[in-house]
Amino acid sequence: MESECASSSALRCAVVETQGKRPTQEDAFAFSCSEQGGDFWVLDGHRGSEAAHFGATALREELGESIKKGKLPSASKIEQTFRSVDNRLRKHFKQHPDKPKAGTTVVGAMVAQQQDGSYEAKLINCGDSRGMVIQNVSPEDGFLSIIETIDHKPGDPIEKARILAAGGKVKGGGNGRVDGKLAVSRGLGDFDFKADKSRKAAEQKVSCQPDVYEASNILPGSMIVLACDGVWGVLSSREVAATVREELKMNPQVDLRDVAAAIVNMSLELGSGDNLTVMLVHLLGEAPEGTPGVPRDTTANEVSKETCRSSS
Repeated sequence: MESECASSSALRCAVVETQGKRPTQEDAFAFSCSEQGGDFWVLDGHRGSEAAHFGATALREELGESIKKGKLPSASKIEQTFRSVDNRLRKHFKQHPDKPKAGTTVVGAMVAQQQDGSYEAKLINCGDSRGMVIQNVSPEDGFLSIIETIDHKPGDPIEKARILAAGGKVKGGGNGRVDGKLAVSRGLGDFDFKADKSRKAAEQKVSCQPDVYEASNILPGSMIVLACDGVWGVLSSREVAATVREELKMNPQVDLRDVAAAIVNMSLELGSGDNLTVMLVHLLGEAPEGTPGVPRDTTANEVSKETCRSSS
């Protein structure tokens, strides 16, 4: 199990990953923290790790630098960037024909602290990984609400309609597979499912079009969770949120690596056979005086700016 973490005056972040029971590790991640906010990405690769590693670096480069002075990029800018990264990945594979024609899902979050101390966030999902915001995590109040992304599975009516319109089929049990092969209906790469030149990127059997969820007025103390489907296959969003809440309730300044590791270990104990990656982002900034439900001592002043790595 490997971990990394970082913090700033606005937030702290930690990620824990493990190869699990798979023969290779195909997940990748990237993140950054600044005084204004940060960007955070978890990519779950399949048919090789090349797409996940390429995509993590490219998204960090193209979107991570766009957070300036508390302003996040628009949904249209994010969608355009995903198309750009997908095109870059296609060219990368053409230049490296020995590389596997892999694909990857993406779940991400872009966060900016506002002048009133609250936060704005955009959750970005392309595939069956999942992200959620657990609002107002505090010893007194726990979480008030959950905002979460919706998984992109071939059997979903909207996804299935696009696949069929593009000449594909959805076969197999459960949520089905694209042409009986691929268990996810959106992502970067997988260019053998994006071969119809008469169709736009968002109309292919496998689409690189992300869903963008916008949330504002998020109070300090809230937590963002990003994780691959190896977690969500065995744990519900509510179960993950409850685990985070209990860890924060016992110790508001708990090492986030320990919380992420607890979720990873629970997934393994429940039989997950996949690679596992869990990223946590704790929104630390100080809320205005009198804001209900936010303890005054849970601030970034108690967290030093550092980057740490460890493995076990």
